[in-house]
Amino acid sequence: MWKRIFLIATLALLTLSLLIQHIPRLKSLFVNEVNVGSLIFIRSSGKDCDQPDSLRTDCAWINLCWPYIKIGPEPLIKSAEDWANAYVIRILAPETDVKKAAHASMEEKAAEFMAAQEEFVANATGLTSASFIAECEENVLLNNGKYLTLEIKGYSYTGGAHGNPSAAVATFDARTGKRLNWNDLVKDKKALEVLAEATFRTKRIDIFDPSDGSKPFNFNKNLPFALPQNYGLVPNGIYCHYLAYEVGPYSIGSTQFVIPFERLGSNAKIKLRPAETIVVKCNDNGEMELAGKPIKDYDALNAALQALLAEKLKSGTKRLPTIHTERCMMGASSEIRDMYEELKTKLLKSK
Repeated sequence: MWKRIFLIATLALLTLSLLIQHIPRLKSLFVNEVNVGSLIFIRSSGKDCDQPDSLRTDCAWINLCWPYIKIGPEPLIKSAEDWANAYVIRILAPETDVKKAAHASMEEKAAEFMAAQEEFVANATGLTSASFIAECEENVLLNNGKYLTLEIKGYSYTGGAHGNPSAAVATFDARTGKRLNWNDLVKDKKALEVLAEATFRTKRIDIFDPSDGSKPFNFNKNLPFALPQNYGLVPNGIYCHYLAYEVGPYSIGSTQFVIPFERLGSNAKIKLRPAETIVVKCNDNGEMELAGKPIKDYDALNAALQALLAEKLKSGTKRLPTIHTERCMMGASSEIRDMYEELKTKLLKSK
């Protein structure tokens, strides 16, 4: 009898030991999507900030929107927060050291930005406009429970010939918070660079073979092609976001494209399962579109999403689609995501 008890206890301990060793792997199989929200910071200072954008001549206008993790592992919350803060602070104060920017005060940098505009106005002579602008918007490009890819697009103007568009893209390991780099994504960066250049040339045929007869652009020793500084995993491949000036003159603007996993082939270290994505598109007037159809307002969007999800569940799908927004105004992306998550939770509970 005692031998039997001893044997059972030994087997139990061995089983427990194996489970402990594999807890991270087991947990990764059941990780839910991370809950991502938006933080909004709006400030203004000047004589005509109450006027429409095109009519402002003396205003420091700040309208910043960036992502934060509402619910998720602590390492991810910290990593994403530092990354986002560092980028947003440097929209207001580009000279700020990246490491210091992660923990700098938004209020303090906003005050410095507005003070700089006041000084600019005081010293300006003969200018028709002396307005400063600092703005950004966020988007979630991937959120599958294992990886999280965030993008922030910004713009600033503090005098001069033109404004300064910018962006930040990052993919995080949802469990550890580690920010992935090229070495985490591909085996051979040189091979990827060749593929990225070919994709860039196809995407921007307008500058390499302009139809208006203007002089074609080409890379050279002063403007060599390189992999982008901003990149990340998306459901169907690797997303690349080239800024103006990054591999060409300001005049060619920014360039974004996705290199599909199919084209990456065996060079890809990470390949994601194809996931269906619902895309909500917005325009500059705040109007929305879903599956090619115009959406009147949020109530109509809620009804359309509910019908779509109900149909998916009825068909027996085991994995509901993720949601993605395009060009939605600041705060709208987060509101749409929250609406979608509430609908999913409600429908799954009633199933």
